[in-house]
Amino acid sequence: MANEMNVQEEKTVYYILDNCTRCGRCAQKCPLHALVPRQGHYRIDLRFCDGCGICYDICPIGAVARESACKQET
Repeated sequence: MANEMNVQEEKTVYYILDNCTRCGRCAQKCPLHALVPRQGHYRIDLRFCDGCGICYDICPIGAVARESACKQET
């Protein structure tokens, strides 16, 4: 019987807060073009985001938040 191993990988997830002013700096600097304008402010498309944090670092008003999430792999 083969042994199965569960591996948890921690990934930082970024998201845009409601106080986004749509300055566009995050979208301009994102190397993967993961930020898209939606409903009055930007949204991060998690299909493209690799968690690099450039958007978090560049936002002049702190409208990008981050949280850690564990991704479980089997």
